[in-house]
Amino acid sequence: AHAGLHLEIAGTIRYEGTPHGSEKIFNLGGASNVLFDGGGTITSIHDPHLDNDNPVGEPQGIAKAFDVAGDSSGITIQNLTITDLTSVLEVESGITVTNLIVTNVHVERMVDYGFFVNDRSHGHFKDCSVNETINEHPFRLYSVSGDLTVENCWSYNSGKTGLWILEGQDVVVDRFSCDQRLQFGLGP
Repeated sequence: AHAGLHLEIAGTIRYEGTPHGSEKIFNLGGASNVLFDGGGTITSIHDPHLDNDNPVGEPQGIAKAFDVAGDSSGITIQNLTITDLTSVLEVESGITVTNLIVTNVHVERMVDYGFFVNDRSHGHFKDCSVNETINEHPFRLYSVSGDLTVENCWSYNSGKTGLWILEGQDVVVDRFSCDQRLQFGLGP
């Protein structure tokens, strides 16, 4: 597990591996008090619109920027640009994350989600944007057993739900803008 880590990304981190939706650039299993910042970019050499040899023709993923696969506390991701990947942040099912802070993260061209946070996450998203997700939704968040705040965020993603909070209480949404819709709970 990572503890007390500060990774300053001032330039570009570029994923050049084989594109696959389960690949991870940063695997944060059991992290505590980690900070990613620096004003840099996380990207890939791959085009997220390609189908990666899938016979159905839908893009199948490149790599996740941040994958949380173990109970964690104190993850901060801020001041970054992230492009051309599967998703920016995915918290895997059944994992508890406390004190998740995502601030000033700007995202373009994800195959799946911008941010996918499960029902055991406690955190705050502020001043973040997602411009285009191909298969899924820019902000898909759950919050059943924790508090979650989304403040001054936006998405542009024609045809997808901009912010979808599937379930939960103790959720605060303060200034969210999108071109499609906001959805709370299961929908049609």
